Amino acid sequence: NTHEMFNIIEKWIKPEIVESCAEPKPSPAETAPETKEITCRELPCTNTAEVPLVDMEGAMARFGNDRGFYRKMARKFLNYVHSHIKELEEAVETEDVEAMKKTAHNIKGAAGNLSANRIFSIAASIENMDQHRDNPAGLSFVEDLKSEISSLERFVDTL
Repeated sequence: NTHEMFNIIEKWIKPEIVESCAEPKPSPAETAPETKEITCRELPCTNTAEVPLVDMEGAMARFGNDRGFYRKMARKFLNYVHSHIKELEEAVETEDVEAMKKTAHNIKGAAGNLSANRIFSIAASIENMDQHRDNPAGLSFVEDLKSEISSLERFVDTL
């Protein structure tokens, strides 16, 4: 229901919540039966040009066809995501790959619940980065995220 969806999205976007990757996470069925979790395998994580910005059909199924509620949750995400971007930039600057992955995981979760597929895909790419090989790519991914977040802001303004 709508209240459960609000709680799930709020959990993902609150910057003060820091999850431990070692802790087992409840399955989507346990947290919200109507929410289908998107996996990286379902989206081309390295080429977002072919991925739609938002899967509105999936979003509306998830949000009970309530565009107003979707818009409210998307704006709430957009209000918090900028602090996550700053955390990512700091993690890239200090080469803290674990912090990058943890922050990307939080962004990915919220973006997935909003069906913001490009943001989800880029965040998944950051989360799955090889610690030794891909670290220089982190800044590029952060710039891509910023660009897609700006696109999502424009999209939400049209709803």
